[in-house]
Amino acid sequence: MSVKKEVLTRLYIVFACFAILGAVIVWKVFQIAIIEGEEWRSQGEQSYVKYKEVEAERGNILADDGSLLASSLPYFEVRMDLRAGGLDDNLFNAEIDSLSWYLSKYVDRSRSAQSWKSHLVQNRQRDNRYMLIAKQLSLQELNRLKTFPILRYGQHKGGLIVQVQSRRVKPFKDLAHRTIGLYRENAPSIGLEATFDGVLKGEKGKQLMQKIRPDIWVPIDDLSSVNPKQGKDIVTTLNVTIQDIAHQSLTDALRQHNAAFGTAIVMEVKTGQIKAMVNLGKSSNGRFVEDYNYAVGMSAEPGSTFKLATLMAMLEDGLVTVEDSIELNYGRPKSFYGQSMRDAEPHGYVKATVKESFQTSSNVGIATVADKVYSPDKGGRKYIERLHQFGLNEKTGIEIEGEAKPYIKDAYNQDQMWSRTTIPWMAIGYEAKLTPLQILNFYNAVANGGELMKPYLVTEVREVGRTVKKFKPTVLKKQIAKASTIESARHLLEGVVDQGTAKRYKTDKYTFAGKTGTSVIDYYTSERKGKKKYQASFAGYFPADQPKYSVIVVINDPGNGSFYGSSVAVPVFRAIADHIYNVDPAFHKTIEKTTQPQLAVNDLPVSGAGYTKELEEVFNFFGLRIRKESDGQWASVQVRDSLLLLTERSLAEHTVPDVRGMGLRDALYVLENNGLDVRVNGTGKVRSQSVLPGGKLAGQTIFIELN
Repeated sequence: MSVKKEVLTRLYIVFACFAILGAVIVWKVFQIAIIEGEEWRSQGEQSYVKYKEVEAERGNILADDGSLLASSLPYFEVRMDLRAGGLDDNLFNAEIDSLSWYLSKYVDRSRSAQSWKSHLVQNRQRDNRYMLIAKQLSLQELNRLKTFPILRYGQHKGGLIVQVQSRRVKPFKDLAHRTIGLYRENAPSIGLEATFDGVLKGEKGKQLMQKIRPDIWVPIDDLSSVNPKQGKDIVTTLNVTIQDIAHQSLTDALRQHNAAFGTAIVMEVKTGQIKAMVNLGKSSNGRFVEDYNYAVGMSAEPGSTFKLATLMAMLEDGLVTVEDSIELNYGRPKSFYGQSMRDAEPHGYVKATVKESFQTSSNVGIATVADKVYSPDKGGRKYIERLHQFGLNEKTGIEIEGEAKPYIKDAYNQDQMWSRTTIPWMAIGYEAKLTPLQILNFYNAVANGGELMKPYLVTEVREVGRTVKKFKPTVLKKQIAKASTIESARHLLEGVVDQGTAKRYKTDKYTFAGKTGTSVIDYYTSERKGKKKYQASFAGYFPADQPKYSVIVVINDPGNGSFYGSSVAVPVFRAIADHIYNVDPAFHKTIEKTTQPQLAVNDLPVSGAGYTKELEEVFNFFGLRIRKESDGQWASVQVRDSLLLLTERSLAEHTVPDVRGMGLRDALYVLENNGLDVRVNGTGKVRSQSVLPGGKLAGQTIFIELN
C-alpha cells in the first residue's frame, strides 16, 4: 500500500505542475493579448516586414499612326538610410566630403558642399533612416547619382533608398485631352483612361518592404519579390493631324465669336472611326481648354439639323415629295395651336417647295408640312416610329463613359408633356434632345448609303508591340431607310450648299453637303425672359459624291452679333475640310513613280550639308556628278565646276554642333540628340544658329534661322 500511495502522490504532483504551467500559459496569453496587447502591437509595427503591392507601369495610348497620346514617364525619389547596417563610421568619415561635393554640384547647387556635409552629419547623429536626397530625378540623373561616393555601395552598405514613381504625360498637351481622358489614383478616371483601365494598368507586383517609421516603408532586396507586369497599349482611331486641324479651327471660331463652348467631331464615313474629337470651353482666364466632353455628354435640342430626320420620315412614309408646295407667307410668324412660330430670317417666299423650304431652313415650312401629314390625332406614332427606325432613340455605344441618352418623346405620352404643338416643334428640332455625336452618326449613315455604323475610338490592344486584340467596324443597322429616301436626303443636303443657307461657303476644290442649325437654348425660358441664347451648328460630309469624312460643328452661345449656323459653324466645317483635303493623299492624284521631276533651273544646288547617304541618293536620282572625299556620316556640299564635292562635316562630341546649311529635319535630329531645346524660324535650310558651334553643351535653348 505504501508503494501505491507513493506512486499516486507523484502523479498528483506531476498533474499539479502541469496544471500550474497551463494556468501560467493561459495567464501570459491573456496578459500579452489583452492587457499588454497595444504595447506589443506597437513594438511589432516598428519592425514590421511584409509584402506590399507595387503598381505596374501603365500602358500607352497611341494615335492611329503610333504617335504617343498618353504615356507614363518614370521618375525617382532618392533617400538615404544613414544607419544602414554596412555604413560604419570608417566608411562614412572617409567619403562624406566627396559625397557632399557631388551633391552640391549635381543635385542641389544652392547648397554648398560644407552645408551638405553638415546636413548629412546631423541626420546621422539623429539616426535618420529616411533622409531626402533628391526628388523627381530622371533615369539618367539616377544612374549618375548611383556613382556618387557612399551611395555607390547600394542599399545595405551605402544606405541608398530608391523609390520609383511615375506621372502620366500627354506629349500633345491639350489635344484630345477629354477624349484621351485622365488617370487619377484618388479620383474617378475619365475618357479612354477610364474605359480601358483594366487593359492599361497591367498587373501589380509584390515587393518585400520594411517599415522603418510610421507610414514609411523601404524595399528590401529579396529574390522572392514579384515584378509588376507592364500594362498593354491601346491604339486609337484619332489622327494627330486631323485632331490638330479641328482643334485650331474651332479655337479660332470660339475666340472670334466670344462663345461659351464648342465641339467638333470628324468621323470616317465607311468605318465609324473617330479621327478627331475636340471639346473646348472658356476658362476663367478667357482661354479655351478641354474642360468637358460636350461631344458625348451634352444632350440638347438640336434645332434645324433635326429637320433632315423629319423630312426623311415623311419621304419614307410616302407622305410628301421634295417638289410639294408649302405656304410660307414670307416667313412671317404662324400660329400652331396658339403657339407662334417664325422663321429665323425673312426670305421673300410666299410659297416654296419642300426642297426650297429645307434649303432655306424655313421653320414654318417644315413644321407646316409635318403637322399636316402627322396630325396630332393620328400620325404621331408613325413619326416617332420612323425616328426610332433611324436609330435616333439609341446611344451610339462609343467607348467613352458618360454618353447621354437621346430624348425622343413617346407618342401621346402625357407624362412627357406631349401636346398638340409637339409635332410642329419637334419637326424643327425642339422638344427632343440629342448629343452632337448622335446627330453626326445619323448624318454619317445618310452619307454611308443608309448603313448606320457604331462610332469607335480604339482599333487594337498591343502588348510589347504585338497586337493581341483588334476592334473592327460595327454595323448598328444595315439600312436605316429605303434607298430612295437616302438618295433624296443626300440631294437635299447638297442643295443646302449649292443654293441654300451654306452656299456662301461652296468651294471649287471639292463638293460637300450638310445642314445648318440655329437653335434657341432653353427655348421657352428664353422666350419668356426675352433674352435669347443661341447654339449654332452644321452637320455634313465631304466629298458629297463619294463621302469619306463626316463632320459636325456645334458652337454654344456665340456673341459679337452673329449666331446663325450659316455664319458661325459652317466656316469651321470649311476650315477643317479644307485642311484635310490639302493633307490627305486620297484626294489627290499621285505622280507616277517612273516620272522624274524636272529641275526648276539648270544651276547646280548651292552649298549645304546633310546626311551623307541621303545626299548621295538625291544627287544620283537627278543624275548629278558627285565626288566623295570622306565616308563620314555627315557631309558638307560644295560646288566645284560641274560636280558636287562631298566633304566630311565633323560633329564633335560634347560641344554644340554646326548645323548651318542643313535642312530642318537633319538639324533637329542633330541638335535634339545633343540635348538642346530648338526654336525654329523660317523655311528652307539653316542660315544661322544662336549658339555658335563648338560651345559647351548645357541643355540650353538654341534658335535657328532658315531661308
